[in-house]
Amino acid sequence: MTAAAFHKRPYDAFLSHAHLDRVAIVNRLHDWLQNVCGLQVWFDAKHLPPGASIASGLDEIITQARAMLIVISHSSVKSGWVKQELRAAKDQRNRHDRFRIVGIRIDDVELPEDQQIELWLDAPEGNMNLDASLLLLSGLHGDGFRNGGAAGRDVYISRGWGEADDASAQVVMKEVTKLGLRPVGDAREQRHFDGSRIQSILSSCIGHVCVIPNRGERSFTEYFDSELRWSAEAQVPQLVIADPTTCGHLPPQVAAKARTFEYGKIAGRDRGEIDRLVHELNWLGEAQGQARRGHCFLAADFSEDNRARRDSAKALIEGLTGLPCITGHDIREGSLQQEIMQRISTAFLMVADITEENVNTCVEAGIARAMGTRLFLVAKGSTRRPVFMFRDWQVQYFADDVELLGRIHRAVFPFRRWVMANS
Repeated sequence: MTAAAFHKRPYDAFLSHAHLDRVAIVNRLHDWLQNVCGLQVWFDAKHLPPGASIASGLDEIITQARAMLIVISHSSVKSGWVKQELRAAKDQRNRHDRFRIVGIRIDDVELPEDQQIELWLDAPEGNMNLDASLLLLSGLHGDGFRNGGAAGRDVYISRGWGEADDASAQVVMKEVTKLGLRPVGDAREQRHFDGSRIQSILSSCIGHVCVIPNRGERSFTEYFDSELRWSAEAQVPQLVIADPTTCGHLPPQVAAKARTFEYGKIAGRDRGEIDRLVHELNWLGEAQGQARRGHCFLAADFSEDNRARRDSAKALIEGLTGLPCITGHDIREGSLQQEIMQRISTAFLMVADITEENVNTCVEAGIARAMGTRLFLVAKGSTRRPVFMFRDWQVQYFADDVELLGRIHRAVFPFRRWVMANS
């Protein structure tokens, strides 16, 4: 088994546990993470062939995951295998600062000194509440889970990821950040180069900056070609940056609009080149006023009894998308009805909880459908026939609040963006 590049590792988490805990708790935890939340979790009961031992391949297996989730119990703190798995995970964290270790404590037990970890949560007998499940999901995502930024402040960055590409690209992103904007891109951990997902992210940005790497004939790839085409289709303003020695290798239509900069001088922060770069980036200030899909919308019952569920759902949506999530309750100006319709029609995506077929929530979901806003419907209870206008629409049903967060996570997870600033 060959170690994959960190962002291409096939598993979101490695599930570590003592075998004595499996039947009662661990299977249920794995099912929630994998089948409800939509995460890929390595679990020995599912992935280890019968009769095989994890001992010889432990280090290689953990290099296929981006996090470890360790079930903390009376059994696990005494387990030699769990200790070995934790040591391997800490070694991964020392090698990759994006590797996460999250503990879920199911017994009233103190961690020994040699098993201390920074992030853990309590789930007595494996039973999580809203706070615990939100903390678990955010912990597994690490820096990929961010509070929503200001609406309409994202700039999509296309760039190379080779070591030679980094210095000039970092300077460009720093100058974008100085304008008070966020450099973003497709989440690096996404498993596929999905055009519809990337188009949706581009549609929420106020600009697209494409920093063509300087690699001779290999400078311009299908990824740059696709992203430039998609941003043009979405009418997102573009700025193409290239080193003079690269222009001869670009398609004529791209070379014609490229602004040339000597990458060595940019990396060395030559004052003249930086001033020219800032001048070219100034168009972003004018583009900020354009309406973009720079927020999400949550439609839900606003009773006080539903407040904790609503707040947790909102925090999860914001953390996954990196965009602010608006509810009708947040709108304080103008005609409330008109403002709600406008915010729904321009949302990046919308989640609507149509439990008990609340009239206002159903109306808001109907607006989203009519306006072409990406819409996800959830409802509490068993599978049933929804109201007439949603009978051809998929509804995700949930039994409790923890399952609700899992259903929302599964729906929203594919539409993450990577906030490059401070990453």
